[in-house]
This record gives sequence, structure tokens and C-alpha cells, in this order.
Amino acid sequence: MSEVFNMKVKLILILSVLVGYLPTLLAEDWELTRDEIVEIAQSREAGRRLEDIKTIQQAKFALIGGHIDKSILLLQRLDNKNSDIDLVVKRYLGTAYFIKGLYEKSLEVFEDRKFYFTSYYPQICMMKALDLVALGRNKEARKEYDICNPQTLSYSPNQHLWTDNVFELLGLDRTDRERKKITTTSLKAVEILRTNNDMVRIWLKMGLFMNRENEIINDLKNVPEDSYSSQKVRELMGFIYYRTGDNEKALNFVEDIASANSENIKGNINLEKKEYELAFGHFKLALKQKENSQNAIERAIPLAWLLEQWEDGLDLIGKYRDLTVPERNKITLETAFQIRLKNFERAERQLKGLRQLFNNKPPREVIQMESFVATMLSRADAQERFSTEACKKLDGLNCYLYMQTLIWEDIGKLAQRPDRTYADNDLTLKDLKEKKELTPLKEELLVDQRDIEELDDAELGIKVK
Repeated sequence: MSEVFNMKVKLILILSVLVGYLPTLLAEDWELTRDEIVEIAQSREAGRRLEDIKTIQQAKFALIGGHIDKSILLLQRLDNKNSDIDLVVKRYLGTAYFIKGLYEKSLEVFEDRKFYFTSYYPQICMMKALDLVALGRNKEARKEYDICNPQTLSYSPNQHLWTDNVFELLGLDRTDRERKKITTTSLKAVEILRTNNDMVRIWLKMGLFMNRENEIINDLKNVPEDSYSSQKVRELMGFIYYRTGDNEKALNFVEDIASANSENIKGNINLEKKEYELAFGHFKLALKQKENSQNAIERAIPLAWLLEQWEDGLDLIGKYRDLTVPERNKITLETAFQIRLKNFERAERQLKGLRQLFNNKPPREVIQMESFVATMLSRADAQERFSTEACKKLDGLNCYLYMQTLIWEDIGKLAQRPDRTYADNDLTLKDLKEKKELTPLKEELLVDQRDIEELDDAELGIKVK
């Protein structure tokens, strides 16, 4: 016991000595001067800025390399409160949104008023004007372009020839006659200047943009030979031949080109031939080249349904960006794909939301899905309600289902029983859809009716005169 007590006393004495010296040690070794504090703060700030610069460089390289989502993710990590890099980050972020076709988000970034007072404005103003065009705000777009044009003219190798004509055609007060005059004059002006690949490309694009491909198709033979080495020129020429109905020549021009537009052309040609698998493959390739290609998405979604590619269909619907299509229509289509994937619980949640979006007056297609999902989830009361509602909208199958609810306690459980069911191979759904020639039934006369009448009369004692 005495030894333990002695050890405790020694520990207490050692700690007392250390505590006594602690203020002195802190004062001598840790007290900082004002200059040292400023130096540490500046060092930390320099380190943070260096990290921000590295992140911006990574985002820029990702943007150039086509990894748009990665670039956006890196840019969103940066501190927006850092005024030194704020506009740099916003310029790259707005550009990334623009490339992805997210024009509302891009415009929201570029509308920062600070851009107007810096050297960054010429670098973003053309994209801002085109954002407004994409969103249908043509008057604002024209005003923005008028400010942007003189500040960016020196950077354009063709003095904004293409964009000048685009914005001329966007003039809301232009009559059809004036628009035709502008397009004819513009095409002739560019045709005279058609001396290099850039000018050839602009001439071809203007013909397509102005729907005048029939006027320039005869002049394609005058395109300089060295222009055929340009994939962009060949792609545009293929597009012109496709527009004019010459699919064979169109394929000759784009067959070896792996761009989004060329894949869309090849996919469209396959669609016309009803080669759905090939068409779907080309549209998927187009989306690999340009993930927001609306032309590819609009054609691939119905093909995904026809080819039963349900997961691909859901992915495509998520990329669809047409602002003119009501959101409830997109959710309806997505719900149909969820049902085909047998995600009935999720489909049920989405259908409840659709009820609200349609103000409790959904179209027949939505009610049909509600009835089917309620059946598969054994929601007996809901199934009876929805089948009745669909029946009132003249859906024969749901009228039949409603009648079955009067016979069976739970038609959903009955439908999912593992027992073998009788299959009538002579009467299929295809047979019911096809129009048939009706053959009158021939009655075989076994007993003459007059003989029956005579027997009846004899039994009753009636004498026939």
C-alpha cells in the first residue's frame, strides 16, 4: 500500500511541475506576432486558391474532352463566395449546361450582371443569345445579339455571316415574302464566297436551315474537291440528299461518319425500311456522340417500346427535354415503362401523382394503367373503382374485369395463381382483332315442324280440316 501511495505522490509532483511551466512554454513557443498571423493566413489562402485553380483546370479538360457531367460536378464543388474565381466558374458552368442543351440553367448562369462589366462578356454573350433563341424568347435574343455582335466580330473568321442570317430570319415582323428574299440573297452571297471548307459548310447549313435544299442540290457538284475530305461537309451533303429523298446517296456520304447527325440519318433510313433493331442501334450510337440529341431520343423512345427495351426506354425519357410537352405526359409514358418492368409499387405512386396533375380527371389510358396496377397488387376496392371508371369510358376489357369482380372475391389473386389455365388455341387475341367473313349456320332438319304440329293436334283431339 505504501508503495502505491508513494507512486501517486510522485505523479502529482511531476504534473504540478509541468502545469507550472505550461504558461511559460506557451508564451515562449506559441505566441505569434501580427505579421506571422498574416503570413499563415496568406499561406492558407494561397493553398486554397491553388486547389481551386487545379479544380478549374480539371473541369476545363473534362469539358474539352466531352465529359460534361464530370465538368459540372467539379465546378459545383467550388466556393461561389470566392469572388476571384466566381465568373470563371460561372463561364465554364454555363458553357457545360449549354452543351448539354440545358438552356434554362445556362441562361440563369449567364444572366449574372457582373458579366457585363468584365472582359468575360464577349466569351459568353453568343451562348446567352442562343439560349434565348432555344427558349423561344426571340426579341430578347435579338437585343442580346445586337450588343454582342460588335464585341465579338473580330473573333469571327467570316464576320458572323451565319449568325447574322439566323437572327435576320428571327425578326418577328418579317413576312413570308421578306423571309424568302433574305434566304435567297443570303445563299447567293455565301455561294460567291464559297472558297474554303468553312464557307462551303456555312453555305450548306444555310440551305438546310432555310429549307432551301432543293435550290442548292444542283450546285453540290460545284463543291471543291478538297472539301470532300471534311467529314462535316460530307455529313451536311448527306443530310441534303436525305431531305430530298435520295437515301442511297445520303448513305454514301455518311456511312463512314460516326457523328450524332450521321447516325440519326442512318437510323431514319432504317426506320423507313422498318428495320427497327438497326434503327434503334443507330439512335443509341447518336446518343453516345451527343447525349442530348432530341432527334435521336424522340425516335428511340417508341422503338424501345416496340423492341421491349424497357430500361433503355426509361433512360431515354429521363433525357427528353422538350419544354412544349406537359410534364404529366412524360410521367404517363414513364409509368407505362415501369409497369412493363413490373415495378408496380412505383407505378402506383406515380399514378397517384398523375391523378392530381390531371385534376382527378385522367384520360382513359391512365385509368387503364390504374386498373391493371390495382389488379396486380391485389387492391380489390381500387381495382373495382378503376375498372368501373374505365368501363364508363368505353373500355371493353375493363367492363369485363368489373363483371369478374362481381363473381370473384379478389380477381388480382386469382389472376396470379400458379395453376394451369385452359388455353383456347383456336380463339386468340389476334383472331379477335382480325376481320372475319361470317358464314351463316345451316340448320339440319331432323323433324319437320308440320309433323310435330300433327302430333300435338292428335294428342289434343283437334281435327284439322
